[in-house]
Amino acid sequence: MSRKQKKSIKELQKTLQPGDIVLYGPKEVSAKGIAGAFHRAFNAAGTRLQGDFLHSGMYLGNGKTIESFAGKGTGEHKFSDMAEGRKITIVRPKLSMKTKLKAVENAKKMQGNNYSLASLGYAAKNLLLPKKAKNDLKRTKDPKSFNCATLITNAYRKAGAKVVDTDIDMAAPVELVSSRKNKMVFISDAPDESLVITQAGRKASKKAKRFMKGLKLAGSVSYSSSHSESNINGDVSFSGHRLLSNGRRK
Repeated sequence: MSRKQKKSIKELQKTLQPGDIVLYGPKEVSAKGIAGAFHRAFNAAGTRLQGDFLHSGMYLGNGKTIESFAGKGTGEHKFSDMAEGRKITIVRPKLSMKTKLKAVENAKKMQGNNYSLASLGYAAKNLLLPKKAKNDLKRTKDPKSFNCATLITNAYRKAGAKVVDTDIDMAAPVELVSSRKNKMVFISDAPDESLVITQAGRKASKKAKRFMKGLKLAGSVSYSSSHSESNINGDVSFSGHRLLSNGRRK
């Protein structure tokens, strides 16, 4: 990571609050052979279902997130490491800080839990066939295994709150964006919805575009044809540009 990238990520962290939800776009796959082919196919399928919102984590504070990965389970990570080279979207639950801090503590207690491929399957099925997914989940629910989104929804459930409009145990990352219960506070770039086939994916993409349009109309951000980024204050860019309050780009 370049020095400029490190600086911009450090600046972005200043806008984050404990309990914020971080969404990640697909990461470029460098692996070759079967592993590389699998990850590229996974990204392609995920993009069709969720657009640019393929993975999620919860910001804990102090530059750390908690996330769940297949083969690794649930654990803490440096936000700077996770954000490198990826499109980033941040949404903030419309809840009190007290509730969000409870959710953070709940999430920390989930460290070491397994990643659930079954939960991933339910989430994908729920995006396409919600009634069928709900019936399957009733028969096979595992309360100690999560996908990257249900880790977050369950942490908030234990804090007495809900952050998705769908079933908590079948949530996908994109539904954390599309939910009316969360407001968008940062997006790295306009999402590409041309290949998205799900209602939640299209809804999330439209919400992101409205957010960017709102910033532009407020005169807080300008756009370029390059990969530019904007936050709620209109002053940070991962691409190395600093976006000024007067709309000019530095």
